[in-house]
Amino acid sequence: PAQVLQVQGDRPRIKRILQNLLSNALKYSTSPAPVTIKVRDLGAEAQLSVIDRGVGIAAEDLPRVFDRFYRTRRTETISGVGLGLYVTRLLIEAHGGRIWLESTLGTGTAAHFTLPIAPRTPPDAP
Repeated sequence: PAQVLQVQGDRPRIKRILQNLLSNALKYSTSPAPVTIKVRDLGAEAQLSVIDRGVGIAAEDLPRVFDRFYRTRRTETISGVGLGLYVTRLLIEAHGGRIWLESTLGTGTAAHFTLPIAPRTPPDAP
């Protein structure tokens, strides 16, 4: 965005959200595949996207990836217990946001989420 976006939220929880999504992107990507972070101003919300070029998620698994302890068969050999996206969803929803994934097997995954933008201060305000 042309200007800095400030979101409303608890700093440690937002940090945890970003750590979880970046950790997943790095864990399921092959090195040196890039991980991209994008930010969009949607008016009342900021949309953040973490995009990887990793193994991807099958379409039939996408509806369940935010379930507690859910892991796809393709990721059973990678360490984890299936709580990262579950906790991330809870934290985002507690902040009044939403999260969703777009993914293609063998191409990668984009994790998108929104958070409310903090009230903007006019430029001439003290």
